[in-house]
Amino acid sequence: MVDKHDVARRFGATHATTPDGLAETAQQLTGGEGFDYAFEAVGAPATIRSAFDAARRGGTVVVVGAGRADAMVEFSAQELFLHEKRILGSFYGSADVRRDFHRMLDLWRAGRLDLEGMISRRLSLDEINDGLQALRSARGDVIRQIVVLG
Repeated sequence: MVDKHDVARRFGATHATTPDGLAETAQQLTGGEGFDYAFEAVGAPATIRSAFDAARRGGTVVVVGAGRADAMVEFSAQELFLHEKRILGSFYGSADVRRDFHRMLDLWRAGRLDLEGMISRRLSLDEINDGLQALRSARGDVIRQIVVLG
């Protein structure tokens, strides 16, 4: 099983926690004030809500996790107004291929972007159903999979 917290740290995260450890981490790092940025990587209503609660007043919550279309997160109109937090979605890092592709390629060539480290598995077209099942798994064994043709 992939330890996604270790992977997150390898790619630049300074801290990573589960919802159960969030209050302790927030107290330790912010003195209870909340985080400037909270990144949510699961896509579940409970973890999105936890990230929202962990952000400071005026902070930013970045939702990276791809949640289900029918999964609803609740916020009252008053708490959105009073806390002035920003909630942003990030679909593949909000990358723009025309703007970002050459920069990422340059970073990779310079050894500053570990693309190989992001690949959990290479699979053939015949294994595509296994790959889709791995994505659906709650175990979190996959960071990225690549289908190799030919």
